Parts: sequence; structure tokens; C-alpha cells
Amino acid sequence: MQGNQAYRLSGNQVDFIASTTTGQLMEDLAMVRMKESVNQVPKLTDALRERAGRSKSAAEKAFCADQIRQLEAYQAELRDFKLELPTITVDTSYALKDPAMDLHIDYHGHSHTAGDVFVFCPRQRAIATGDAIHGYFPNIYDGFPRVWPRTIDSVGQADFKYVLGGHGPVQSDRVVMTSFRNYIEELTEKVAAAKQAGQTVDEVQQRITVASLKSLQSNGYADFLTRAGAEMIPHFGLMPPLQMNVNENLRQVYANLDRV
Repeated sequence: MQGNQAYRLSGNQVDFIASTTTGQLMEDLAMVRMKESVNQVPKLTDALRERAGRSKSAAEKAFCADQIRQLEAYQAELRDFKLELPTITVDTSYALKDPAMDLHIDYHGHSHTAGDVFVFCPRQRAIATGDAIHGYFPNIYDGFPRVWPRTIDSVGQADFKYVLGGHGPVQSDRVVMTSFRNYIEELTEKVAAAKQAGQTVDEVQQRITVASLKSLQSNGYADFLTRAGAEMIPHFGLMPPLQMNVNENLRQVYANLDRV
């Protein structure tokens, strides 16, 4: 992303939107994505109704009903949605001054998307990282796999103790963050070598396994991901094998390898 980073401010809330040079691109992309998302609602609600009809568990039926309620509310909310582009821009950092505590909104580079920002609270020594650093497998669908690890390295220079990621529990050290970073880097290196050798995505997925990835075996990261997944989706059936997630990440890295 080139140019200033932009935010929309509303009261005490700061929403990252886009760079000033890509506002129209962001607007177009956002509307397409939202339309795709809303169009999925009927399919998802039908599946939940079918599941509730099969279930003999009152708790599962209640869960399905609540999910349907939320999906329909989401669909209704977005019917008249109008995207507001930013009116305030900053280069790399913006400080929100408050009598209780200051918050630093920082841009460190491409990672999960072209415009991830990190909210750092010096007083609490906590940093909110969204999906750029969290406690589950990364989503690299819009990601920049080659530079993502360097972005995490830049984030790591801040004096924080707690990581508040977009998924998973609060992290009170940097072990998971480091494993998350190393996993992306290792996948990228292996996919880059395979792609240069002319291998297809299917061939890459067959060759690169959970057991072959040092980043998953280090510091019990594979076991952590298994536990985190089971806790995150208790109502969605059995946790799929880790290899399924690895294969999806391999496909995403293969497609986005040279994004800049």
C-alpha cells in the first residue's frame, strides 16, 4: 500500500479504512465482498434449520436458532449499508489522547491485508492485532505471505506483554505470535521453492505435511492449534484435521506468493 494510511474516527472508535491513494479501490472491493457475504445468508440459514431439525439436543437447537437470528440481522443491516471513506489520514501512526490512557494506532506494513493496523496501549502493555496475529491458522486469502513475517517483526519491537488477536485467547507472552510468524515464513519458503520448480498446487499439498513443518512441531504449536480450534468451534462438529488447514494455507500462499 502506498501513501498515507487512513482512518474514520467516531467518538472513541477508530476504524481503519484504506490508503488515500486506494480509497476507490477499497470501496469497490468492499461492496463486492459484502454482496457476496449477504448472498450466502440464505444458504447458511437453510443449513442451520436442517441441522436443528436433525438434532435431539436442546442446546444445539438453541445455538442454531441464535445463529439464524444473527445472520438475518446481519442481512437486514447491510440492505441499506453505505460505505464511508475516511476523512482523517496519517502516515504510519496516530495517537489517541485520553485522560484514562493513550492508544497508538500503528501501521507496520502488509500482512493479513494491505491495510492492517495495530492498536497499542502502553499503559496496559497490550496490543490488539486483529487477524494479522492471532491464536489460530492465518487467513492468507488477501494476504502478503512474503512480507507478513517482517510486519510481525516490526510489531514485535513495541513494549507489550499481552496480545489481543482476532481469534483465540489473549496471549500473555510472544510464543504463539512467534510460532504464527514462523509458520507463515516456512510455508512461503517451501511454496516459493516448489513453484519455482514447476510444481502445481496439488503437488505442493501432497508433499508439504503437518509433520514436515518445523514451525508446527516447535514449541507445541500444532497441539496449541488443535486445542484452539476445538475451543473456537465447539458447536460446529469435530475439529477437521490440521492438514486441511495447512492445505488451504498452501493454496493461498501459492496464489498470493508475489503480491507486493
